[in-house]
Amino acid sequence: MEKPKKNNTTAIIHSRENPDIIGSILKKHKNIAICGIQGVGKLTIIVEAVKNSEGVFFLENTFDYDGKIKERGYSKYIKYLLSLKNDMTIVSSFHELEQKQTSVKALIVDGIYGRNSDEIEALFRMLDNKNLIVMLIVRCIKDLAAMLRRFDIVVELTQDGALLLSIENAEHIAKVLNKRQQSDS
Repeated sequence: MEKPKKNNTTAIIHSRENPDIIGSILKKHKNIAICGIQGVGKLTIIVEAVKNSEGVFFLENTFDYDGKIKERGYSKYIKYLLSLKNDMTIVSSFHELEQKQTSVKALIVDGIYGRNSDEIEALFRMLDNKNLIVMLIVRCIKDLAAMLRRFDIVVELTQDGALLLSIENAEHIAKVLNKRQQSDS
């Protein structure tokens, strides 16, 4: 499999057809970070974008962006995502995922929040796997600052479309957001 080229440009896409946008990005890029505010539909859009793909796994996360345990509604949400793609395999840990790795072609990772250093290392191994497409969902790009170079592109979803960011531009944005957070503390 030929390694996809890194995205060197930034583009604004004015469209509500975000699953189609993500689908076209998946054809061009291997490691994709998807960011956006709560409620923009990050997970729903990703699952809809891969609905015709085989070997899709979803690594759930019981922690939200604040590091708190997600509410009970998360299991209902997972069921809803499965209704969009009923052949998607849900796994609860990187260990479980690594045991099934031969059948994994695409991996949706629900956040890095609350994950320990061993889990982050496992994520890095997945990102380094040339035969695996990895889509990491996070709320804010600043949380990816230390690992942005491992991705090919960052997609910031909005209510009206998407912002496709080169890794260089994503790093600048993350740096500014992290500085702002430190000055607010």
